[in-house]
Amino acid sequence: MAEVKKSRAFTLIELLVVIAIVAMLLAALMPALRKAKNQAKLVLCAANAKQIGMIMTVYQNSNDGYVPVMRNKFTPINAKSAFLSIPFRKYAGATVGIPIAILDPDLPWDWRDQLYYAQKYLPDFYICPFARGNPQATVLQPAGTVKIGTATRTNYVSVGRMDSYSTWIWPRNKNFDFWPGDHPWGSPNGYNKYGNVVWHSAGSPDPLIARSDDEPFSGHLADSRNVDDIAWMESHPRKFSNTRRLSERTALYCAHGEIDESLPSNYIINYGSHNKQGKGGTNVVFGDSHVEWVQGSQIGAGN
Repeated sequence: MAEVKKSRAFTLIELLVVIAIVAMLLAALMPALRKAKNQAKLVLCAANAKQIGMIMTVYQNSNDGYVPVMRNKFTPINAKSAFLSIPFRKYAGATVGIPIAILDPDLPWDWRDQLYYAQKYLPDFYICPFARGNPQATVLQPAGTVKIGTATRTNYVSVGRMDSYSTWIWPRNKNFDFWPGDHPWGSPNGYNKYGNVVWHSAGSPDPLIARSDDEPFSGHLADSRNVDDIAWMESHPRKFSNTRRLSERTALYCAHGEIDESLPSNYIINYGSHNKQGKGGTNVVFGDSHVEWVQGSQIGAGN
């Protein structure tokens, strides 16, 4: 009769050693896994931005070069001027219309309207993969302070998953100085890397007679009576810009990335988000629809 060999079970010490080895391997791998996850989100955010940039071009081609009037979404304005996905909707191939009886884009939407829209009608590519919180209109919540050199700034975090990609509120030029004094990291930090285009002709009844880049510009516009749509190729390169090339003027940005604003409020938004090579930043769509990541310290929040 053949002898049956008994298998030996792990001792408690051996099991603890195996668990310790697995824990050490996980600890060694976690930074690489976090980096890979961050990189994947960055790529997806850039792809979202690129798709919206292409829709922006289709809209202009279908509307004699004009862009929709977009204003400050944190003010009580009509929904179609607050959320870019609404005027772009039919140009993105949407086959289901928004029920006007429930969600009238010509009226302001409260948080319930925005939640319903985000759940039922907002395409996924308008939501940044870094988005935090519930599917509602993006709000800014204080999240402590950050120290950059000797400077202390309040950090605000964008919370909400409603239309992550935002348009600029007021115009600024390339090299606009938005950091008081010298930036701790030195130049070109604290200066806008690029100028921008804006999305309406506030301040003039004629969209082709636009104010200069250096003139103070209110982004709230709740009481403005002289807001009209504009065509960048007609008005911006001549009137708003110090350059004729839309490839050098930013049009919209991911509001869940890091954007620094130190004048006049001394705060930073989403510090460290969309990290690349140890620095936070955000993905930006330019006037010609190409996409580029810009470091947060070289792009002002009100830009």
